[in-house]
Amino acid sequence: MENKLLSRKNFNYLILLFFFLSINPVILKYVYPLLGYPLSFSCLTYAIFHLIKNSYIEITEYRKLYLLSLLIFAIWQMCLSFISTRTFFALNSIQFLATIIMILYAYSIDKENNLKILLTRMFAFLVTLALISLILAVIFKPLPFLIFNYKEEAQSQLVFFTFSNLYFPFNGFLRFATIFEESGTLGSYVLIILSSILSQKDKLKYSRFILFIGTLFSTSVGYILGIATFFATFLSLNLAKLSQTLVLRKKSFFLILISPLLLLLIIFFLNQLMPDYLTIRINRFQNIYEEGRFEAFITDFKSFKLAPFFGQSLKSNPGLLRGNNPFSTFAEFGIIGSFFYFLPFLIYLKYISKLYQLEPIKRNSIIFSLLTLLIHRPEIVFPSISLIIGILII
Repeated sequence: MENKLLSRKNFNYLILLFFFLSINPVILKYVYPLLGYPLSFSCLTYAIFHLIKNSYIEITEYRKLYLLSLLIFAIWQMCLSFISTRTFFALNSIQFLATIIMILYAYSIDKENNLKILLTRMFAFLVTLALISLILAVIFKPLPFLIFNYKEEAQSQLVFFTFSNLYFPFNGFLRFATIFEESGTLGSYVLIILSSILSQKDKLKYSRFILFIGTLFSTSVGYILGIATFFATFLSLNLAKLSQTLVLRKKSFFLILISPLLLLLIIFFLNQLMPDYLTIRINRFQNIYEEGRFEAFITDFKSFKLAPFFGQSLKSNPGLLRGNNPFSTFAEFGIIGSFFYFLPFLIYLKYISKLYQLEPIKRNSIIFSLLTLLIHRPEIVFPSISLIIGILII
């Protein structure tokens, strides 16, 4: 009997995993179309029957707030579809409604809150495979095993055990993205997961270490900025506390001492493995006014000024939107629509604030880190990240 129950439990977890693998921005659906909408629909159908059979689910206050914020955003998207006659918004709304159902399904199969641990270990496993792939690519410099387009003028390559949107076989340089479209997406997800597990003392210490160190080698700018903001805030607040009380915890003192050394060590290894990429990044910052993302920022800022309250979303034929910059969401949705868009993420920040309420320095460092990520990469509210955050909130 116990083996049967264990088998059913694992099967329920697999259904949730398959749904996650079938939605944006996981890249597998571009490799094989059946791993997209058909797999999503199959998992969703199973989840609905499971919820009908197990109708009572105990949901915490923050989970209720989070689900409500997702529902508000989904309804807003459907309203935009009717007003603008753009089917994109309707499709997006349906995806978020499906995600809400799958989050409820996750709560119904996770009575002991094990999914958070499993999720962290899964990402640690993916990053480990990506690190192995990076080392093998540097040593053997093979041609990609698979090449395909996942967006207009966007290409992904499978190199050993990871997908990458940037790989040079002549020197083995690889920006790994694991199962996602690009490394920036991976970095965003890892930073969000790390933000909720720093309070886990023993169970996840190895997974936490792999995620923290390993993801730095993906060269995700958003992740690196988020980590840098965390340490800068943490060090500043601890030094301010030290100047006032002359009392500092042993762990905080160790972090203050080790952080600059760790940063220098990571830069050294990145420079050894990827010298050309670091040079390119430095040149891009030095010539910021000629950078494509800076031009996109200006373009989207102008679009936002033309329609500051609702953006271009209400128009059947929207103006030019470049995306991938701090003003892209405001340009598309305006101030009012952006509030609905960011509401689920704001609920998560509120949950983080409660989670670390007894550790104010760590709490403020994490919140500033996540806000840095949000400014750098505002287009972060995907169905898959919504599913992950829903699992992380307890």
